[in-house]
Amino acid sequence: MAVDEDGTRPVADDVVRLPTDLMDVTGHDALDRPLAVVLTRLRVAGTVAVRSDPERSMARTLSLPDARSFAVTGQVRLSNRAVGDNVVDAALGVPGADDGGVTATSSRRLPGGLVNRAMAAIDGDPDTWWSPGFLDQRGEFVDYVAARPVTVDHLDLTVLNDGRHSVPRSLEVAVGEGDDLDVQTVDLPTIDDQTTENGTTTVTLRLPRTVRGRHVRVTVPDRDGSVRDVETLDWFTGKPLIMPIGLAELGIPGLEAPPMPARIDDTCRDDLLEVDGRGVALSISGTTADLLAGKALTARTCDDDGVGLPEGSSTLRTARADFTGLDVDRLVLRSAAGGDADAEQGALVAGSRPGDGRPDVRVDAQGRTSIDATVTDADQPFWIVLGQSYNQGWHASADGEDLGPPTLVDGYANGWEVPAGASVDIHLEWTPQRVVWGAIWASLGFVLVALVLALRPRRAADVADDGWVPLDARPSMPRPFQLARLLRYAGPTPSRFALVATVAAALVAGFALVSPAAGIGLAVVAGLALRVPRIRPVLVLGGPALFGASALVLLARQAVSSLPTGFDWPTYYDVLQGPAWVAVLLLVLDAVVDRCWLRRWWPTADSPA
Repeated sequence: MAVDEDGTRPVADDVVRLPTDLMDVTGHDALDRPLAVVLTRLRVAGTVAVRSDPERSMARTLSLPDARSFAVTGQVRLSNRAVGDNVVDAALGVPGADDGGVTATSSRRLPGGLVNRAMAAIDGDPDTWWSPGFLDQRGEFVDYVAARPVTVDHLDLTVLNDGRHSVPRSLEVAVGEGDDLDVQTVDLPTIDDQTTENGTTTVTLRLPRTVRGRHVRVTVPDRDGSVRDVETLDWFTGKPLIMPIGLAELGIPGLEAPPMPARIDDTCRDDLLEVDGRGVALSISGTTADLLAGKALTARTCDDDGVGLPEGSSTLRTARADFTGLDVDRLVLRSAAGGDADAEQGALVAGSRPGDGRPDVRVDAQGRTSIDATVTDADQPFWIVLGQSYNQGWHASADGEDLGPPTLVDGYANGWEVPAGASVDIHLEWTPQRVVWGAIWASLGFVLVALVLALRPRRAADVADDGWVPLDARPSMPRPFQLARLLRYAGPTPSRFALVATVAAALVAGFALVSPAAGIGLAVVAGLALRVPRIRPVLVLGGPALFGASALVLLARQAVSSLPTGFDWPTYYDVLQGPAWVAVLLLVLDAVVDRCWLRRWWPTADSPA
């Protein structure tokens, strides 16, 4: 157990114990062999706003039969979980106000947008901007503390107005010392959207009075009308989502971002890793550009003798990035035979490199549901891995021989072991697609059969004036197709039982498949159709018309909005699902009502013999 920050309440301490089987089997003989330990933090991409990292830091317990030393290397990334923009700036080596620069913070920033910090709005580069993330933009702010006072009488404000960002209509500008700020409100002129991606517009905003101070805060007022909202559809909920604003430049003379160093300071620091409560000095090497691009930099132990671990258990912990701005995502501990630290930076397995001994793979054909490839020079059995989510629906064959069900590889992918061969033809296929194609061809077949039955010539028949043929006469009197039959129902008025049952069925079907309003509407249409013969066009033509209109709306919206394709694409058109179901139910209802008029169903005492 551990205690929380104020040292009063016990909290759970989640520590992962590394496997012990290897050390238990080798025992003290392990000291005669090199040993490498690889630790990886479980994490998600920084752009995923709806999920958090499974591990905010690493805590691992390692048991050794003998004491030995390890050289440590690691992978370090700039963290999206830093508590403030100033923490990220500090990790990049940008000086704050206390060091002669500027301390920049904000209400929040775009998830995964490490370049969208508050500092981006004063860096003099219109191609970078501060964005606070999605949802309501009112009350969002950027805050700056400069090393020297600045005089503010206007802003040459540059905002994004590319149709993908909301646009502020007014701003509050507060200037002063500490918390003693003089707040003034300025209104922006009307700024229309443009078609250029990430396009900007610059406007000059004059303050009512000139103010001076080291502390500057620019806020979107928390009131209605302070922002012209631009919306998109949230793929996760399917509901409208407000896009963030983008402030490319505040344009305040004298308030400028200090230069960012090209490389990370490689001075040794002991705040990223500790072993049994003792800090381990690490040096980080790499460029700030790589950090901002999400790439990993290398961290190494500063002590040539490495880190000594005693016999028995030791616990390694990495720091949470909240206040360091850096995530330690991977650690490799290496110890040479005999127990000394191994500073070798090459492959963990001597004489090997990634890809060594791997046969050549050539993709011959690739579609949405299948891949054909040829593997050559496979002297030994090998594994073929398909980078699609693991599913038993994927099948693989080698030279026509089925390779069996896939094996889970890398925690998500499909893999198959393939026998050796000078040239092996690999076929990968998503077999459930066969069912889809079968259903499509079956549907086309039924459409053709329906057309043949509807259009084939028939013998003329004697038909009563009302279009109804007695039941006993129908077998010997087939009727030809008559267009007039689609304009009205023919036959005696259906029974009350047919009326009640059909109306109830229409109400339930509409309620269950669409909405209560649709169920009521279908029930009303069913009741009228069973009493008013000439209402049939509403059902016969209404269904196809409603379905066609839904398709046209879909095509028009896609053409105008250019919505991106992807697994969430259908969510953009949820509103069309209801009308499409109503169209189908109208056609089904017409068939039912027609049978009721012809007394094919529910005959009563007054039905013909």
